[in-house]
Amino acid sequence: MAAPVAAPPVTIPAEPPVRPRNDGSEATPPGGLVSGVWSSLRSVRDRAGDVLGDVWGESTKSADRIRRDELLVAAMAAAGFDLAHAVEEGYWLTSEMFVFELRREPTSQERQTARRLAADLNAFGGMRGYVEQEALRQAVEQRAQSAVLVRRIELQVAPYPWLKTVSGPSPFEQTKRR
Repeated sequence: MAAPVAAPPVTIPAEPPVRPRNDGSEATPPGGLVSGVWSSLRSVRDRAGDVLGDVWGESTKSADRIRRDELLVAAMAAAGFDLAHAVEEGYWLTSEMFVFELRREPTSQERQTARRLAADLNAFGGMRGYVEQEALRQAVEQRAQSAVLVRRIELQVAPYPWLKTVSGPSPFEQTKRR
């Protein structure tokens, strides 16, 4: 009797076989097609985020955004405005808004601190930076001696920056008259 012959080992391909196209080029396997499309979409999303981040002045790194928000709140506090509330909502298109209210009359040293912090904040740039600088300019440059002051600043920084100021009678003039 003859010795048994060993069967060749069976190999299972990692991907489905590639079917040739009619034009002579090779087609992508179905699994590869899905992962390739997903990878391409992710790449487009990341690149668009980088480009839009550069246009709007928004860093894609959350640590930079947190630092920028902290600088804004500190500069407004030095100018006499306290953060009344901050709202961030949305998933794909996030909306971020700060509302500041005038609480006290800043000293000249606090105004200088606000100007220094505004210069640090200006380094981030972009359209958001322009709106932030305008809000800080209005907060720092107003004088408590005037009869009408900016009493509330609403600042939306994302997805598109805008600024709204609400002026009213000076609360400092009323306390000085008494």
